[in-house]
Amino acid sequence: MKKKELVTNVNSKLDFTITKDDILLVLLSDKEQELKKELEVIELSIKSQETTLNKLKSHIEDVIRKDLSLKKDDKFDILTTNYNQCEHYVEYALYDINRLSQMKNPSLVKDKKIHQRQPLYSLHNKVVVSRKLNKDGFEGTLTKIFKIDTTKYKGFLDNFNELYKQSKLLNEELSYCQYQLLILDTDKSIKSNLIKKIVNTSDYSKLFLESKEK
Repeated sequence: MKKKELVTNVNSKLDFTITKDDILLVLLSDKEQELKKELEVIELSIKSQETTLNKLKSHIEDVIRKDLSLKKDDKFDILTTNYNQCEHYVEYALYDINRLSQMKNPSLVKDKKIHQRQPLYSLHNKVVVSRKLNKDGFEGTLTKIFKIDTTKYKGFLDNFNELYKQSKLLNEELSYCQYQLLILDTDKSIKSNLIKKIVNTSDYSKLFLESKEK
């Protein structure tokens, strides 16, 4: 006798409804991820700029060290900023994130930014070099002052200050991105623009894809 095969068919159907709020939540989440990625890029750029500034400062010192026939381990200060005497500044404004984060609705606060004014760098016209000596049991420190023709290194200084200004503007961009993240859940204009986009879009799957591609 042939065994009968038992065939079981299982039909499952999943029905669910996507609401406007569901779509808004997804788009806000995507916007948050987008801002965080942008924040990471800016932070990396700032670190790269700081590294470049340190390298340029070392290069200026090496050139002066060579011109003065100094030893490689001779240390001196060459770059300086003097707020009272400086004629050239870089001006920028940063969002006061610490204060704004304590507000119920930061976007409604009138004075959101802290305005900064930092002097650009100049070169010392003198450098002081000290060397420790130890000979025949005698120890001491010898110091010598070298006069510097600052005009000779003006090109290096201009490049340094240009990079310095760029680094401050990058901090401004970073601050703006941090502020955008802060107000993402409370700023009605952001939600309003996203809702308009939802209302004007019939194909929600396409809307999600567009959000991912940004």
